[in-house]
Amino acid sequence: MIGAWAKANASPNTAINGINRGRFFSLEVHITKENDDDSIGTVSYYLPFNANTNDWQHQMIAIEIPYKTFEVTVVLKYQGTGVALFDNVQLYHDNLKTDYRYDGSNGNLLEKKSASGTTSYTYDSSYRVTSITENNQRLDISHAYNGIYQLSMNNVKANYTYNAKNQISETILGDQSKAWFKSSIGYTNDFQYINSTTDAFGNQTNYQVNHLTSLIDMIENANLDKTYFSYDNYGNLIRQEEIETITGASIIKDMGYDSSHRLEPITIDGITYQFSYDSLDRVTNIKIAGIDYVTLNYLSENHNNKSYQTHKVSTQTYANNDSYGFIYDDEDNLVKISLNGTDLYSYSYDQKNRLTMYQDLRQNNIYFYSYDLAGRIEEIIDQNENRISYSYDGLGNLNSSDYTYQGINRKVYYIYNQYTGEYDYTYYEVGDKEVRKIYNIDPEDSLRRISEINLVIGNSLNISQAFSYQNPNNANGNTSLLVEKINYKKNGVIETTHAFKYDKLLNITEITLTGKTNESYNYTYDGFNRLIREDITLDNYQRTITYSYDMRGNILSIKTYYKNKITETPLKETIYRYNQGAWKDQIRSILYLVNGIEIKEEVYTYDQIGNVISITQNQISNLTIPIDEVVSRNYHYETQNLVEPLALNPGYNQAEWKYNETTGYYDYIGSIPWARDGRETTFNIDLPGRNIIVEYSVNRYKTELEIDPFTTRWTSWLPWHSTDNIPFSLVGKPGYQSIRMGQVNSYNVSAGNWLKVRYKDLNTAPKITGEQKILNNIDNPYTVNEIIALANLKVYDDFQGDLSHALIVISDNYTQNKQKVGTYELIFRAENSGGLYDEFRLEVENKKITNPKIIGPNQSSQSLGQGFNETTFLNDFRATNNFNEHLNISLIESNHIPNQAGDFELILKASDDYGNETYFIHHLEVYINQPTEEPMTQSFTWEGRRLIKHIIDGRVHEYTYNDQGIRTSKKVDGILTEYFLEGNKVLVEKTEGNVIYYTYDVEGEILSMNYLGEEYFYIKNMQGD
Repeated sequence: MIGAWAKANASPNTAINGINRGRFFSLEVHITKENDDDSIGTVSYYLPFNANTNDWQHQMIAIEIPYKTFEVTVVLKYQGTGVALFDNVQLYHDNLKTDYRYDGSNGNLLEKKSASGTTSYTYDSSYRVTSITENNQRLDISHAYNGIYQLSMNNVKANYTYNAKNQISETILGDQSKAWFKSSIGYTNDFQYINSTTDAFGNQTNYQVNHLTSLIDMIENANLDKTYFSYDNYGNLIRQEEIETITGASIIKDMGYDSSHRLEPITIDGITYQFSYDSLDRVTNIKIAGIDYVTLNYLSENHNNKSYQTHKVSTQTYANNDSYGFIYDDEDNLVKISLNGTDLYSYSYDQKNRLTMYQDLRQNNIYFYSYDLAGRIEEIIDQNENRISYSYDGLGNLNSSDYTYQGINRKVYYIYNQYTGEYDYTYYEVGDKEVRKIYNIDPEDSLRRISEINLVIGNSLNISQAFSYQNPNNANGNTSLLVEKINYKKNGVIETTHAFKYDKLLNITEITLTGKTNESYNYTYDGFNRLIREDITLDNYQRTITYSYDMRGNILSIKTYYKNKITETPLKETIYRYNQGAWKDQIRSILYLVNGIEIKEEVYTYDQIGNVISITQNQISNLTIPIDEVVSRNYHYETQNLVEPLALNPGYNQAEWKYNETTGYYDYIGSIPWARDGRETTFNIDLPGRNIIVEYSVNRYKTELEIDPFTTRWTSWLPWHSTDNIPFSLVGKPGYQSIRMGQVNSYNVSAGNWLKVRYKDLNTAPKITGEQKILNNIDNPYTVNEIIALANLKVYDDFQGDLSHALIVISDNYTQNKQKVGTYELIFRAENSGGLYDEFRLEVENKKITNPKIIGPNQSSQSLGQGFNETTFLNDFRATNNFNEHLNISLIESNHIPNQAGDFELILKASDDYGNETYFIHHLEVYINQPTEEPMTQSFTWEGRRLIKHIIDGRVHEYTYNDQGIRTSKKVDGILTEYFLEGNKVLVEKTEGNVIYYTYDVEGEILSMNYLGEEYFYIKNMQGD
């Protein structure tokens, strides 16, 4: 097989060296061989290139090499004006045929040999296949009288048991003396149909089959959720109804057929997809929700003046008027794609109809493809000589991938075990270090499962994942293929362990991380296998996230709570609203709430085929301004009226007396009249009552005497100093007394001395004081005694002092209504020993207490240099409910990292006296240069279903794609990023002078990226994160 690529913008001559072949822009092959008469001869082949084509073109020829060939010469020849270019000359010498070898006695196939490998077969005396060996991998087959009882490959065994009707009833994988598990199959009573399957964990799926039609009527999964199937008279499925057992909710799919039994309408989640056909069963139109989505036209061909219809699409026109056109060659290969009359892509093929050249006509990119004899891709090269090369091992597995892009080169080797066929490791070099990703299989494991994956970087770093597997702990086995635990190690030391739990449908329900980090994730699913709840616990992050759906399966809301607090207001909530027309799965708007407050709404508009053409953000509330909300709480206090003295004597001047609320006394304070040394001073004070306390002071000395003016005339000498006495006398009759202070020995009474007289009036009733109105929580009502304490009800009597113990309830409208909303009354009474009393009316307002509410900003921004102070931060918030406007508030969780920029979440908590709590999320942006701004308007431009332009608040994003719809470039505000692709994988990403290049393993999983010369490796968990 010989071939080459060529390109010329020239005019070749028609003759050279006197020979006129007309092929002087050509590929020539000359074979020197021995002829039958032992002479030496030459056989020549000529492949002309088309001189009228200015682009790259390809020529290839398959030549049988004679048995006695001495030399094969390949000549690339051009003669003429201008310049011709030749590239990618190909020369294959391999076995192009497939050989078969048979047993001559019975005709059994013994061996098949081709360029891709060799497959051989062995048989027993009954001519049953006992082994199949393909490229060194052997499958052994053991038979019993009723069929195969064992398959074995690489020492992994599958054993089968049969029922009396020769039907498989159990399958056992592994070795029952080591690691094993089994699954089983149940049948109907007549053994005609399967009616159940049971896995290793005992999870059973049941089937209900219609014995008349052999069609499945119902499937019941291990959670007892059911799916029902209905059919028409021709056996076509016309309805599928899934029913959730717990709630009874259902999801229905309806199908309809035309008279030719072709699927015509299908209604899924309330949306109808309508298909139209022509007489040749070709789909000509598709409608979604009654709206034209796409119309298809087909190519007709003329042969011998007759027109024939084909199944090749000639045009594909969308309802937005974008129309794709398709052109084919004589071999029905697609050679050109256009959009609205403009050519987009073109293709060229070799004699085996393999793609040899692909051109992106708008981006002026050309890619050339070459293959080995087995038809495997060997090299892809573009017009700038960027290339990807492949090689394969003896088993046909990809052995290496080598790409070069603008001077960047990376070659990756993929190594398979040549005896077992199992993948061993990936190998490549980063600088002077070898990188290996090694897959270890325990040779003692009878199921040959992966036991450990090691990423070895150089000689100093080994990052590994060690696997253990779930044990069913029942009669069905002692292990399974479900991962139970993964130990993540660094240089052999366990850093983190991931443990997994599953439900009956084998969905992951719990992931627990222990070790260097302690985290847990719990997942709950509904009967339709949709995630409805996540419970997340991290070191500085505790959340519960719930998901709700409508009857069509559209997601309605995502709510984020502080963990397990799902009865409270969500910290964050996203609400999805859908168009209520025929296209019911089309999002009309998305509403975002933070702490129960509507913050913003994004409104979507679409073109005729469902492409988003605009998103407009309507700001509802300012995230950074606290909501001015006050919870009022009114308290009324009993007025402290002055006690009016009874039976005042003439001359009594009330203005001279001051009532002391603390002691309950009335005080008179005056100065002592001046007197000389040894003289007596006399003065009169009008006393309205009795129980008098007299205090006096001469300079700094003070004494006190309690006097009852209702007794007879009484005189007392009060001590002053340790030896001196001051005569003190009280004269007069009840209700009117005078105080006379006797001689002051050896001391001048000065104006700075004072006299204080105190009295209480027995003729006043006791007084009840306290709050006149109390709030009561009907969910946790107060007792009367608790209300007395809360209202701070006190009773005081002028003569008897504290009489609070004498407080009694004389009317109670509260107790029988204490759990009813409303205002109810309690009346109290207190009586002194003289028979005088006071009454107090107390209102109790019964309310259903509301949860605490935190009021403050939902979001704030600050520069990195400002730092973070918790006290200052909390000053921006307050917490209230309908009982108290000053509840306790605290910062209970924060992932903020000091001296680091980024977006952080802070959780505040408020609680009341009844144990009610609420939580509040605050988003803190710490920026270096300036805070980010959210886009307010977005517009989209499409070609068919491809987004080619996205404008966000005036910033223009433009995108280009290859023929597979994979993005090849983006341009943001004039800055271009280009992608060098391998299929759907990005190998190199180039933005102006910055280049990032990536490395993948044999399955296409990313291993590492190189950014600015540094290699970054990816370590993923089982979910791929």
